[in-house]
Amino acid sequence: MGNLFRVITFFDILDIVIVSYLFYQFLLLIKGTRSMQLLAGLGILIIATLVAHYIKLETISWMLTKFWTIGVVALLIVFQPEVRQALVRMGQRPFLRSFLLEGKFINEVVQSVLSLARAKFGAIIVFERNTGLQDYVKTGVGLDSEYTTELISTIFSPNTPLHDGAAIVRSNRIVAAGCLLPLTDKTDLSRIYGTRHRAGIGLSEESDALIIVVSEETGNISMIVNGKITPDLDEESLKEIL
Repeated sequence: MGNLFRVITFFDILDIVIVSYLFYQFLLLIKGTRSMQLLAGLGILIIATLVAHYIKLETISWMLTKFWTIGVVALLIVFQPEVRQALVRMGQRPFLRSFLLEGKFINEVVQSVLSLARAKFGAIIVFERNTGLQDYVKTGVGLDSEYTTELISTIFSPNTPLHDGAAIVRSNRIVAAGCLLPLTDKTDLSRIYGTRHRAGIGLSEESDALIIVVSEETGNISMIVNGKITPDLDEESLKEIL
């Protein structure tokens, strides 16, 4: 009887807590994406494997066993975007670089965004934090210019070739404009959010960047961080968040 039962130790509980937390974080990553349906399909296959083995359906059991032999590689391919996001989040260490905006610069950002909103110039402005965005900087036109309201208005004016892309800001300077960003896979977004918002959410899912989006249709101002969007910001709320 002594071999059947074992005293549960602190490390057993810690093991369960860690595994549960990792599984929970994985579910958060795939929530609202197509991978959720794929995970449900895998669950059905697991149940089918157990049932086939239990009632001795030899052929089906053999086929499913062969499937799970390559299952690990298949899972890595299927969940590649989620695995990438998880690794990026793990590598985001806030002590690498502080993200404190000076009062003067905050005022400049707020005034530039309000100017875009009043003119209903669609815009997406990305502020780099701990996660480097050089891969996205390379997709645009390099500027390395001082951040000014006049320059931001010029970049996002509908008559300029750079207005459809994103402006990326690093250390209070606009390093590039017209940059291409990844679109989110989320399917539960409101229809009021267009391509700019989807691009902002997509980048925020892969980095810790702070993103401001101005709607071309309504002039509404939104802030996006870590996949979460805060819409309808006014001057005071925008200044407070920054």
